Amino acid sequence: MNISFLVNNFNNKGGTERVLSIIANGLINRNKIEEVSILSICDGKSPHYTVDKRIRVVSFDCENKNRIYKRIIIPNLIHKYIKNHKIDFFICVDIGMYSYMPKFKDIGTCKVIIWEHFNFFNGKTLKEKIKKRYAAGHADATVVLGDKDFDNYKKNLKRIKLLKRIYNPVPLNFNQKSNLKNKRIIAVGRLVDQKGFDILVNVWSIIKKDKISEGWTLDIFGEGPLREKLINQIDELNLSDIKINNFTNEIKKEYLKSSIFVLSSRFEGFVLVLMEAQSAGLPVVSFDIKEGPSEIIVQGENGFLIKPFDKNEMARKILFLMENENKRIQFSNNSDKIIRKFDTKLIINDWEELFEELRKNEQIPEN
Repeated sequence: MNISFLVNNFNNKGGTERVLSIIANGLINRNKIEEVSILSICDGKSPHYTVDKRIRVVSFDCENKNRIYKRIIIPNLIHKYIKNHKIDFFICVDIGMYSYMPKFKDIGTCKVIIWEHFNFFNGKTLKEKIKKRYAAGHADATVVLGDKDFDNYKKNLKRIKLLKRIYNPVPLNFNQKSNLKNKRIIAVGRLVDQKGFDILVNVWSIIKKDKISEGWTLDIFGEGPLREKLINQIDELNLSDIKINNFTNEIKKEYLKSSIFVLSSRFEGFVLVLMEAQSAGLPVVSFDIKEGPSEIIVQGENGFLIKPFDKNEMARKILFLMENENKRIQFSNNSDKIIRKFDTKLIINDWEELFEELRKNEQIPEN
């Protein structure tokens, strides 16, 4: 089998690109898979995350091209690549990538899969909704990341060929856990409106009014356009114990030096940083947004889910964990059994099973 992925910019440092590298690396080691390639619309030649040397990484070099150029040229480049490399399964990473698929009929037995990384309700404009319905209705299979989103697609889209739920794997492997003794809370993500760090700063201003928080600090790790705005907000509220840190390749060490993880996002797909935090043994507190956190957090077992966007309740739950080390330890101990279902080997097996199902349905010949 020959497999190819299409992504917007493989150089990005986001969770989507990280998971793509993990899945591609896992697939290239399977016996039935001969070739794995990653096609990047923009840049992509210097990926941030490590990929196996056997994986072909190709860039269409469209970073300086306008939308019209992309819509005309990219479908032809994809069509040529599929034919020349005899691709069996072409995977669009995010549903928006499907709009680049060529409208040619002569791509042989190649099957097109959408691998969606955002929840069903992400994208509220009519145009976005139409694109989602069209893509899911025409692709040979659509892969979503959680059970709730699987139900959302089933309920809201009548025309869909094949729908599968395949989890994302835990991105980081930890051979130890936090001792949960450091008075430090950690949050990780891009400094953009989606991640809700402005909300978290306001939550912290509530927390600091309580004596329980004495000696505790909040470290936010990430890069993005809202850095200065967040720094100004922190200064205005006189919150000297919040620090905005740059993106780091040593994030594992930062988890292990922390005792609580907080997710303040306004919306998410499948939340990789929650899995990372769980793998490090951190109790987690998150708004119960659609659709990812509730796939990972079991209320009262490994963390707390908070009604969006109840700042006072989030502050109360964080203070509770600050004060109760035994509860932090209990949540940490419960994380192992919950995180086990996101093991990389199990997830690669799910991808291979999807390929085999599509092959049998259409009787794709063996290479």
